[in-house]
Amino acid sequence: MLSYTVSQTLLAFALLSPSSDAPSTAPVTTAPEVAPEVAPATPINTEGLDPYRAWTLRLTAAINATNDDPSRGAADLATLLDEAPPYASTLSRDDPARNQRNDGLLALARAHLVLGDQNAAIATMDEALRSAGRDPLRVDRYGPGLTELYNQRVAALDQAGKGSIHIKCLSPCRVLLNEHPAPSTASGLWVGPYRVHIESSDGTYPTIDQIVIAEAGGVATLNFPDAVADEVPEGPATPVALTNGPTKDTSKSKKKTKRILPRWLEVTAIVGGAAAAGAGAFLLVAHSRCVGDLQFKPTVQDPGTCPDIYKTQIGGIAAISAGAAFFAGGVITLSIDNKRTRNRRESDPLSGRSVMLGYSRRF
Repeated sequence: MLSYTVSQTLLAFALLSPSSDAPSTAPVTTAPEVAPEVAPATPINTEGLDPYRAWTLRLTAAINATNDDPSRGAADLATLLDEAPPYASTLSRDDPARNQRNDGLLALARAHLVLGDQNAAIATMDEALRSAGRDPLRVDRYGPGLTELYNQRVAALDQAGKGSIHIKCLSPCRVLLNEHPAPSTASGLWVGPYRVHIESSDGTYPTIDQIVIAEAGGVATLNFPDAVADEVPEGPATPVALTNGPTKDTSKSKKKTKRILPRWLEVTAIVGGAAAAGAGAFLLVAHSRCVGDLQFKPTVQDPGTCPDIYKTQIGGIAAISAGAAFFAGGVITLSIDNKRTRNRRESDPLSGRSVMLGYSRRF
């Protein structure tokens, strides 16, 4: 299944390759790669082991062999990575093995770089990025050339836009996306193929595995238990050509949450309203008191010798009313805008550099 996703991405990338008349994009600098230090090769005895455990041991050995000699180990490593999807349910609960699978994709991408197959390296790196999810990609273990390719592909995939995959479960089900537990709607996904694994929660229906393509700005839908994909394109969305970073944002800009008022204006209304209400209260207290001596308030019984008195009742009432209105308005609009912003962050998590099943830059 990895070979399908990689080959599909390679085909799409080939379609985007610049013609001889078009300006060429800057290539990745393929500096001499230094393989990570690996343990000495030891014979693998998988006798008596269950198939999954045997597969993890063989995968570790293939990664070591590929790091030692890319021309010797890459083919076996690619074959073993192809064998991962049948273990989707187990991998979703085994973080160390999933990290090892991700290391395998990185080792294979590095092998393609060393062997001079740039397009295969790009396709494999894209697959690693989509597969990683919230798991870390330990790119720094594989040399500066692969780190540079990683950074360039993150920029290119970000440029291409994000898509969503929606699973319509007509019966209780558990969804895995690239061997990660997923919600019924996974948004913020980088474009390209995803491995969808759906299990019936009560065992009523058989498990299904299917490749679903995430397209920029689109929602690919898969029904369960019917396993009918709605409006799924024949191939992956065309990836952005390799660049040294974003040059022009061709993706659809994310809709920003529209605020009722600018935040600074809401805060100003609150502060100004409180100040106006306070001033109004002072004016009410000063009403009918002696000018020059606020502590004395003439009465019929004690008119005193006050030459004049303050007449600030109307102004005080007006100031309190206006201040209360501004204060309440600022508090209400600020509360609504903050709630909108919080809801948007919860529903569109892919901010950040991880894509996620809720996802950000890595799924």
